Amino acid sequence: AHQLPMSVKLLNLDVPGAVVAKIASFAPVAGLPAFRRICVLFHTALARLLSKETGLQSALESYLQMKRLNSKRVWVVVRARPFNDGPGCVRIGNQKKVSVTGSGTSQGFEFFSDRAFGGSATQEEVCGYIGSRVLPHAMNGEHVCLMAYGQTGSGKTHTMFGSLEAGENQGLAFRAVNMLARLLQEGGGFAGLSVDFSFLEVYNDELYDLLDCQKKLPKQRSTQAHCVPMGLTRRHCKADQMEEQVHAWLREGAATRTVGKTVFNPRSSRSHGIVLLHLCWGSGSQGQKSGSRLLASKSQSLRPTAGAETRIYLVDLAGSERAGLYAMDQDQLKEGEHINLSLSALGRVVGA
Repeated sequence: AHQLPMSVKLLNLDVPGAVVAKIASFAPVAGLPAFRRICVLFHTALARLLSKETGLQSALESYLQMKRLNSKRVWVVVRARPFNDGPGCVRIGNQKKVSVTGSGTSQGFEFFSDRAFGGSATQEEVCGYIGSRVLPHAMNGEHVCLMAYGQTGSGKTHTMFGSLEAGENQGLAFRAVNMLARLLQEGGGFAGLSVDFSFLEVYNDELYDLLDCQKKLPKQRSTQAHCVPMGLTRRHCKADQMEEQVHAWLREGAATRTVGKTVFNPRSSRSHGIVLLHLCWGSGSQGQKSGSRLLASKSQSLRPTAGAETRIYLVDLAGSERAGLYAMDQDQLKEGEHINLSLSALGRVVGA
């Protein structure tokens, strides 16, 4: 399928196509992306080589994936909720473009993201994309945050938690734990590794522990190093038990969150829910296996060492809303004001 030209002009010399193909076979994997950008002949020669050598093709794909993950720090993913009462105002194009039009007008706005999912997307599709891009960084000892943000009733809690029972409707939090367990097993196993878990609620600017009967917490840090409220419950399990144990803790905490009926949703989250997952690397924990296709470290020193801790935050934000227009009572008006103030503060932090 990849026909090589007889020769190519390079520095005023005619270089035979067969020679270029031979050079490609000796070039290091890290040099292949630049190699194929030299000219059409080099690109064709490399494509021909990769079609014959699947091992080299896999190595190049792994290298390019590593480069992409190492260079990218933020992913923005859009998910449109399906409309049950006719066509909606949101259109998804080419998996990245989101078009929004107002009612009764053709004028609209276009937004671009790393990935956009329509209303027919499944939990597996959405969570699989997000997890595969972000979670491998945790294997490098980097802290990770997955955050669901949007208007009230847009499907944030469904995406983050979904069904609390096993099945196709389980959300990102449960699936992320499963994916982490697989990544750990592929990257060296569970030896020397333990997992700590906390579940925090922020409601009307107050902090509550969802693993301790919604106990109110003081607005004080437990340490100067980490922004964790003083007195927050921190449960512990071995890494090889994390799927079963963390799933149970997720169900326990999610079931005690503050919810209420709104104009948009009969059971809407009225608080910010924050899951804190700590990977504690002990003396027996290992780095990447040789040849592993997980994200490779930029240097040996970046791999998790004994005593290190990797934190993974799973955040389900309360929905932004026009509280004065849609509040159903005084309590809901107060909730909406606190929600919007906190989201505005978060926006300023991100903007800074």
